[in-house]
Amino acid sequence: FRAVAHRHSGGSIGASSIADLETQVLPGHEGFSADASTLDLEAGRILEVRLCNVTTADDQRIIAMRVETHEAEVWARCFELAAAVPGNPLGAVIDRSGPCPLPALTAVDSGSFNRIVALGVADPGDPDTIDRIVSFYRDLGQLNYRVELAPVTPPDVASSLGRAGLRQVSDGTTNVWHRIGSMDGSNGSTAIEEVHDLDQYCDPHGSQEARDIRRLSAADAEQIGALNVRAWGAWQARVSLSPWFTATVGQGGFDHYGVFVDDELVCTGVLAIDGQMAWIGFDATHPRHRSRQFRRSLTIRRLADARAAGCTIIHAEGSTDRLSGRSRVLDTLYVRRFFVHGGEPGPGS
Repeated sequence: FRAVAHRHSGGSIGASSIADLETQVLPGHEGFSADASTLDLEAGRILEVRLCNVTTADDQRIIAMRVETHEAEVWARCFELAAAVPGNPLGAVIDRSGPCPLPALTAVDSGSFNRIVALGVADPGDPDTIDRIVSFYRDLGQLNYRVELAPVTPPDVASSLGRAGLRQVSDGTTNVWHRIGSMDGSNGSTAIEEVHDLDQYCDPHGSQEARDIRRLSAADAEQIGALNVRAWGAWQARVSLSPWFTATVGQGGFDHYGVFVDDELVCTGVLAIDGQMAWIGFDATHPRHRSRQFRRSLTIRRLADARAAGCTIIHAEGSTDRLSGRSRVLDTLYVRRFFVHGGEPGPGS
């Protein structure tokens, strides 16, 4: 496939439909091609593609670029909201002055938060852009950060990151997705059809156990923060990470969901919608309630709600070595490579 620049008339990144996009080849992307049905991870190209209703490499390229830019926007918005928490206890910083947002959680200094997404997607990822990334974190006193490269990134970006002092590690992120509407904006047969009984669909063993799934509000923020801190083992952090997990609660563009057992919140997850794009993440389950398919139930609920909201694509990401084929509802799209500065990256978002 060839990587291209997308220009749209207005709105935030990821909000435009395909019809609104104007396409042009970016410098440095000429001749970048790959078989749409193969994957060469070393070359940074798509492998083992299982794309629902995607029949051409051009579709594949466009979807990958939309997913990258949308995730970058969602991540940047999380940092804006974290910075707006009174006193900014986590030292959240977001720089939007360049081609891709640069985020930092300065009170934590971890590659799990200090992560660059979409480098080389809406720009060629040239050495000046990489120098800007290095300077940004150096000036903030951050030793640990990572750049996540998608297959649509120009091939020479990886070597430029190496010259800048970042190294590739074995960790990676697998991006998953599902088309829930047609690309022209009308929802139709491409979606999961007639999901009336979410639990029956979610549970591969056919369990009829009731799922008490609720949309959460700002009144639930304290419970959401406490559950995430426990589920992620974040109590060991130098500062409380609760403000990070609660910053988006009750904010526009972010819907939080919870599974309750005996009126106790035991599983949470987020749905972020921007135009026709939907992202899910921040999933956390109480240790006592794991392996009960609660996250799977939340995924289906969010998928159904995203479709009802008019979205055409829903996507997420997770650590490649932790994905479970049995529990995933979404399909593999591509694998990102990690280039890190400082220590090994921790678990993804």
